[in-house]
Amino acid sequence: MSTRTAGPLREGARPTREQIDARILDVAAELFAGHGLEGTSVQQVADAVGYSKTGLLHRFGSKQGLHAAVLAEAERLMREVLADIRGPVPDAGGALALITRRAIEHPGLLDLVVRHLQAPAGEPPVPAVEELALQLLAALGPGEEPRRRLRVVLALQLVVNAVLTQSRDLDAALPPEELAELVTELAGGVLGPDR
Repeated sequence: MSTRTAGPLREGARPTREQIDARILDVAAELFAGHGLEGTSVQQVADAVGYSKTGLLHRFGSKQGLHAAVLAEAERLMREVLADIRGPVPDAGGALALITRRAIEHPGLLDLVVRHLQAPAGEPPVPAVEELALQLLAALGPGEEPRRRLRVVLALQLVVNAVLTQSRDLDAALPPEELAELVTELAGGVLGPDR
């Protein structure tokens, strides 16, 4: 599991409460995305973020409270992403660049959203997150053609996988701007020439 933190920290600086919460929510989102609510324990989240189970329960009340906080943060992030890509972005390539930059900051949350596009087995849909995920899909791939939808979902999954891979191997990680450029190029290739 990754040991990333939300937001840049000066060497030796103690993370703020907001940075700690952002990191907890992002890592928990990645675990919930991969294992579902029932398959993820508070202890797994605590171990992944280097925090005590008691501390997490004090912060969020319960696993359901943590899950609700993760979903609220995913919804907030998706609203921001959609606002960004509805702005002066000329094409899907520009939208992918914006999404990639957000994924670098919050890979677990974007992973959770992208998995909603893939209809996770056994997990009930979360209406607000699913609606926002579908809006993202529509923004990147207008139309209902199944091949186009598949291309968009695969492009978004490529973004998530690349960013999660980089966040786990900080010694071999590309600088954020270089990573964003490469991932945007590769994901754009998946979208194809009609993007």
